Amino acid sequence: MIANYHTLRFIADDLSNQLAGHIVVTTFSQNRNELVIVCPGNNALTDVFVVILCDPSRNALYLRPAFARARKNTVEFFPQIHGKRITAIAMQPADRDIRFSFENGLRLAVQMFGSKANAFLADQEGRVLGAFLRPNDSKGIALQESSRPVKEIPSNAAALAEILRSAGHKTVFAALKEGFPLLGPALVRELLFRAGLAED
Repeated sequence: MIANYHTLRFIADDLSNQLAGHIVVTTFSQNRNELVIVCPGNNALTDVFVVILCDPSRNALYLRPAFARARKNTVEFFPQIHGKRITAIAMQPADRDIRFSFENGLRLAVQMFGSKANAFLADQEGRVLGAFLRPNDSKGIALQESSRPVKEIPSNAAALAEILRSAGHKTVFAALKEGFPLLGPALVRELLFRAGLAED
C-alpha cells in the first residue's frame, strides 16, 4: 500500500464516514507490528476491524470485515478508549498522521512514518499516555501538531508548467518531487510513466 499523504487523506475521510459514531469494543495485537481496533458493524452480528500496520518496510491502514482473533498470544492496548465513541477521524495537515478522536477527549495518533510508524494515545492536552510500539520512549511527551500548509497539486497545465520552468536545471523527477513533496517518489514516477516522460 502506498502510504503517501494523499492516499492516507482519502483513507482517513473514508474511515471517518464509516466509523464516526461507532464505539470501540477493544484494541489488540496478535501479530508483530499490527494493531487492530474492533468496532461493532452496522449489522449486530458482525464487527468491523481497523488494521494498523506499523511494519518498518510497510505501513498500512485498512478495514477488514472479518478477523480471527487468537485465543493465546494476544495483547490488549489502550483500554482508555474501550467502550468510547469515535467522534472523528482526520489527517493532520501536510503529514502522514491520522488522528482518531473519541468522546472522552482522547486521541489516537496513527503516524505512518516508515520505520518510525507507531500509534500514540494522547490526552486532551496532547500528552502521550501510551504507545503501541516502544511505549517507554514516548510516554509523557507532547504530540506534535502539524502547522505546515498542504501544497495542493495545480489544477491546470499553466500552473504545472510554471513549476517545471522555475526548477532550473533539475530533472523533471526532481522538480516534481520538490514541487509536490506529498506525492512521494512512487507517485511521481507513476505520473512520469503515464505521461510518457523520462525521469531525467
